[in-house]
Amino acid sequence: MSIGKLIGRGNTAEVFELSDKEVLKLFYERVPLEHIEKEYETSRVINQLGIRSPNVGELTELDNKWGIIYEKIIGRSFTQVLSSQPLLLKKCSLFCGFTSFISRKENG
Repeated sequence: MSIGKLIGRGNTAEVFELSDKEVLKLFYERVPLEHIEKEYETSRVINQLGIRSPNVGELTELDNKWGIIYEKIIGRSFTQVLSSQPLLLKKCSLFCGFTSFISRKENG
């Protein structure tokens, strides 16, 4: 597998272009395989449920690092959206707090 240019970097991984249709999210060596497998399985379930998200390809290993191949999506990053709409972050935070509260109440 030949990877292209680096197009993103985060806390757990770097994202590389594979083609005009695919990217590789290549996780840092310090990220446990169990966490990567959980993200992979969660992404597959999200796709199967029909929730709008990048299609997930395969789980792969490259140079002793694990990665997930995703459909390439052109658009603004989550960080770009939040920085252009700072109140959105506050709304998301309030919503997450509320759903967490409800979940705790339902589960005792």
